[in-house]
Amino acid sequence: MGRTLRLWGPVITVMAVIFFVSSLSDAPLPDGMSDKSGHGLGYATLGLTVVRAVAGRSEEHTSELQSH
Repeated sequence: MGRTLRLWGPVITVMAVIFFVSSLSDAPLPDGMSDKSGHGLGYATLGLTVVRAVAGRSEEHTSELQSH
């Protein structure tokens, strides 16, 4: 359970942040950053955390198979 939370906790956190910021009428973006750039950054971050979680999970299964 601890490893699963370490892998998928950041994904859930980024999803919650995207949901929260999207619900605001005026998102707190840095000066000069457009709304589209903010969305791109948010979803790129989400994508990276998902890739990290999936890669960590497949690494766990690979090591289990090698130990048998």
